[in-house]
Amino acid sequence: LELDPDYALAWAGLADCYAIFRFYGIARREEIAPKAAEAIRRAAELDGQNWEITLSRGIHACYFGEEWREAQPLVRTALEMNPNSSLGHAYHSLILDALGRFDEALVEAAAARRLDPLSPFVLTVSTGAIMMAGRFEESLIDLRRALQLQPGYIFAMWVQGIVLCELHRAAEAVGLFERIVAVAEQPFYLGLLGMAYGFASRIEDARNVLSTFDERERNGEYIPAFARFFVTLGSPDLAAIRGTFARAIEDRTPRLTIAVALTHRIQSLRADPEIDRMHRDYFGW
Repeated sequence: LELDPDYALAWAGLADCYAIFRFYGIARREEIAPKAAEAIRRAAELDGQNWEITLSRGIHACYFGEEWREAQPLVRTALEMNPNSSLGHAYHSLILDALGRFDEALVEAAAARRLDPLSPFVLTVSTGAIMMAGRFEESLIDLRRALQLQPGYIFAMWVQGIVLCELHRAAEAVGLFERIVAVAEQPFYLGLLGMAYGFASRIEDARNVLSTFDERERNGEYIPAFARFFVTLGSPDLAAIRGTFARAIEDRTPRLTIAVALTHRIQSLRADPEIDRMHRDYFGW
């Protein structure tokens, strides 16, 4: 953009970067939302009929929009403009999962894999729909393939860790998350490590993660509320889960952050009326 301030796709790319920051809780919403809004506005003004910019508008709506469900028709429109976009089908799958439309999400995930079977990102995203169908062993196939194509790919590693937790292989998940945290200490990853500690009955280690968050927050770092929610999900303490879920909602955590990482785990807790109520209010289903 320094070289060409009228380059529409660069503005869309900038908006996408802010969206990823929001997904991982790297910055406060109020800090980056105005920048993301300006970027996507400029992109749409410069080339509003471009399918990639339409896709970026959908991604922006998903992470920053007041009505996040508007993301789905925007992404669908982008796919009507370019049915061969593996990225579009991958994101469509994620959003359909967050909307509770799991059968449709599986179709979109399969389309993304068919169009680009060598993309580690596409292979990793597609496991979300497979996980929501409860086919955890099957989801590991795509994750292993993604890691063969790109060893050390953190996205595939943390999703694999969640799958291992679902398969009651928490000790393996702890090893994966510890490897990630050794190179990337973002609260997102540390929260997932804390969750795995809980599933592995390493309660003191999980508490230490929460203490680390408290210390880093006192030092002025932004710790997204969902990070503590991740940790408590590894515990049997329903009161703590309710409390941290409520705070994650208050922090306006993007639905995809919760849906991609933990929807299946939350489904298992919906027998609790309060968790079920919060889930319905948050996701709409």
